[in-house]
This record gives sequence, structure tokens and C-alpha cells, in this order.
Amino acid sequence: MSDQRLRELERAWQAGGGVDDEAALLRERLRRGLTDEARLTVAARLGHAAAAAVSLARARLGYHADERLRLAALDAAIARVGQEARVRAGVALARRRVRAWGHAGTSGTRADRTNLLHALQAAEDWVRCPCADHALRADHVAEQAGPAVWKLRARTQRSAYFAVIAAEAAALPSNRPALRLEDAADEADDVRAALRRELVPWLLGHADPLATPTR
Repeated sequence: MSDQRLRELERAWQAGGGVDDEAALLRERLRRGLTDEARLTVAARLGHAAAAAVSLARARLGYHADERLRLAALDAAIARVGQEARVRAGVALARRRVRAWGHAGTSGTRADRTNLLHALQAAEDWVRCPCADHALRADHVAEQAGPAVWKLRARTQRSAYFAVIAAEAAALPSNRPALRLEDAADEADDVRAALRRELVPWLLGHADPLATPTR
């Protein structure tokens, strides 16, 4: 009966798409342990209305006037979800401008692009199979790709930096905030949009955006 109830809620949300329907679905997933408060809090911080309606932390979220502080709080919330969330967030932020790495006008070389793509791919591979071999691979390519980041121009450099961070996060389990989202305060809307698109569906159990590999 509980499986039937969950399917009914999923169908209701898919048919109507309303906030109330999605909130009802999230409450059921929360009750059954299919999502948790940490995940809901991140989604709420990213402006997801249904997650904010369900999260017990909604009254404590608060919003700093300083954009850097808001992003630092988001970074810490992602870290509390765990290692996979940190890796996925890094991947989401790297994929924003992946096609610009090493192209004319961005500085860097094709070799730099190759190393950065290897780092991004290693992070994605670890998400799909978080084994020791993939962690070792991520560690290796992150070390190779690191120097390439600094050859790119500012905004392209930032997305490449997140690819390296994602690979490093895959290689080293940690709950510490390490994305340094506050350094991207000048493009905060773009950062949040990328995380809403690629992180929130996974957090809430709706879909897995990493089912589509980076090309």
C-alpha cells in the first residue's frame, strides 16, 4: 500500500506540476527515508518552493544581505549532504562552460582542455561507480588538470576550477565545504541556476542529470 501511495503522489505531481503536489510527494519521500532534511535544506536554499515548504529548517534558513555569505552558507549545506553532493555540485558548475575550455579567446591549449575534461569525466565516473579505482583515477587526473586552470581567463577559469574540485572531492571523502562558492558571487544567479538544474533533481529523488555524460 505504501508503494501505491508513493506512485499516486508521483503521478499527481507529474500531471499537475504544482508546488502543493510536489510538497506532498516530498513529505512522503521524507517519511520513508528516500530523502532527508539536509537535501531539502540545500534545495530550499536554491529557491525550490516545494522543498522550502517541507523542510523543517525553513524557518532557520535566513538570507544574508551579503551575497558571499549566502553562497558560503549554501556551500556548507551541500557539504552536510555528503561527499556525493559535493562532487555533483562541482560537476554541475563545471559543465556550465565546458565547451569554452582551451578554445580560442579563453587562453589555454587543447592539451589543457583534455586534462580538464579528464578531471570532469573522472568525477562523473565516480558518481556512477564510487569505487576505490575511480577515486584513484580522480585523484590522478585532478593533479594533472590543476595547472591548466590558471591558464584560462577568469570566468572560464572558474568553471574549470570546479572540474578539478569535483575530481578532488571524489578522491578524498570529506564533509568540509570546499567548493568556495563565495568566490563566484559576481555570477551568483548563474551558479544557483546550474545547481537547480543539475543538483536539485537528484537531491529530491526526481531524476539523475548525470545519467547524461559530458561530451
